[in-house]
Amino acid sequence: MLLPGFKIAFIRKAFIHVTALEPLNALNASADSQEETSECFARATEVLKAQDGLRKLVFTAPTSPDADGAIIIDGKPYIDFSSNDSLGLAHHPALMHAAVAATQSEGTSSASSRLILGSSTRIRSLETTVARWQKTEAALVFNSGYQLNCCLPSALAQPGDVFFMDKACHASLVDGVILACAKTREVTFKRFQHQDFAHLARLLAQTPVKGQRWIVTESLFSMGGDVTRLPDLCTLAAQFQGRIILDEAHAVGLYGGSQNRFSGFANTVPNPLRGTIALVIGTFGKALGSQGAFVAAPQELIDWLVQSARGFVYSTALPPGVIAASQAALELVLTSDALQNRLFNVIDSFNAALSASENLGASAASESCGLVLPKIGATRSHIVPVMCGSNTAALMAQAVLQAKGLWVHAIRPPTVKPGQAMLRISLSARHAPEQVQALVSGLQGVLVNSKLTKWANCYESVSF
Repeated sequence: MLLPGFKIAFIRKAFIHVTALEPLNALNASADSQEETSECFARATEVLKAQDGLRKLVFTAPTSPDADGAIIIDGKPYIDFSSNDSLGLAHHPALMHAAVAATQSEGTSSASSRLILGSSTRIRSLETTVARWQKTEAALVFNSGYQLNCCLPSALAQPGDVFFMDKACHASLVDGVILACAKTREVTFKRFQHQDFAHLARLLAQTPVKGQRWIVTESLFSMGGDVTRLPDLCTLAAQFQGRIILDEAHAVGLYGGSQNRFSGFANTVPNPLRGTIALVIGTFGKALGSQGAFVAAPQELIDWLVQSARGFVYSTALPPGVIAASQAALELVLTSDALQNRLFNVIDSFNAALSASENLGASAASESCGLVLPKIGATRSHIVPVMCGSNTAALMAQAVLQAKGLWVHAIRPPTVKPGQAMLRISLSARHAPEQVQALVSGLQGVLVNSKLTKWANCYESVSF
């Protein structure tokens, strides 16, 4: 029998956040056969489909490295406004050559976990480079950001600790703290409203804490594209003797300024407030165009993670080709500003075109259709959310853009709250001016499309 004795209601509440999965309640009772269990999942899938909440895999065909911003899906060409390849490094010759050379000389796999034979001199060199870049004593490479975030809180948590997390944090951080609470019963999990530091202050003041106060946030949020007010958060952490876990997955390589070699926002915080940030999480799989993730922290903390971070201990290490590509990406970031400046020009061009648009400019909102764009010029973020409200509205908007050859993905629950479905635009240094203009024209088409003029304006608006 599948999942014996496991409460699907708990899964729904803690992980899925979809309220209409009533067919899965059948799993709370004993299933007499595998067929009955499979039928329960089939019915639940149909419920999601009826709610326009069913997500599907999209398979892309290979494209040439010089196909700037172009992807092929089902034989059709699109301009990619969804991926996280913000600097275009996934197709950069330096990364590809480094990956090929390392693979040819060292093979396709590390063939071992890090504590056995998987800690190559190549990985040690990459970790040294990351630590120098992040201005920390040490760093540790993980296989993915999700793996890192899932095992980090359990490794850190001690009885009496409390985790305070922004409600807009990535699912991997949420799952990681839930696992920490399951492992150590005396660990508490509190969530504060997005970027509401007054709410966080009340929680910090009112929550009994016998151990450490861990404050968990992203520097640049993955869905909203907004930047946390990090100096204010550090000041609050100092007031309550809290330590900040800062996820910079969408910031490293892009933000923090050339003086910090685009290492993210942590190093923009002056001392002594910088000391409230216990560790920085980053990824190689977004702006840096490779794969894997890292945590940068004091040496003592890294030494402890080597012993206790189960995702690190019990996984085969990343292959040589991936490590070499990550090293090549860091060397580019450490020596040149060209790609970052190109991305910022794309962002500015998008904001300017949006502002000049007859339908999208001025108020940057249309109350009649329920679509809300960020305030023009409020941020230079490369992540641009377009709030749609319902799942159906987001899918319709996605279809209008795809018909114009623009691949912009509809984001629906459980990634966002019910009623807050959106389009997530991701700008890249690879985008040409005419591609940016085509996107703005496509958004105009979304607004004037007759099928979309009656969207319900029933979502909670997001501020930027």
